[in-house]
Amino acid sequence: MEKPQNRYEQEALINYCINREVKRPKTNIITAMKYLIVLELATLLIAYLFARLLVFVGFSSPFILLHFFVSVLLLMFFLKRFSILFIELYQHYASEEKRRRCTLEPSCSEYSIIVLKKYGMFKAIKKIYIRLFITCNGIYCIDNP
Repeated sequence: MEKPQNRYEQEALINYCINREVKRPKTNIITAMKYLIVLELATLLIAYLFARLLVFVGFSSPFILLHFFVSVLLLMFFLKRFSILFIELYQHYASEEKRRRCTLEPSCSEYSIIVLKKYGMFKAIKKIYIRLFITCNGIYCIDNP
């Protein structure tokens, strides 16, 4: 984390945070619903095909249980993408006042997306937690991942 060295750097960073452009991604509720519908349809199809295969082999298969396990597996597989999607929804719908409260560059939501793309889900969760609850303390500074 790079803290400003003098008063001029501090003022420039405060100016940046107050006047920075608030980026609004194109993601919206409709896009998120499309992703969720496609995921659910894929889950149903995979669970149905697996249930048919089990019946063909000679096992009885409770479809609801298969649907649950396939849902969990697909969600784990696409968890990074869904996390980014929910952060983009926040960026799209959060007010400018709320988005400008972050005193760091890049903002916490931008940082979260960068870290998720760069490090993957499990390491990113740790870095995002540290950023939100430890680093983000009201001091203007630059904190690149």
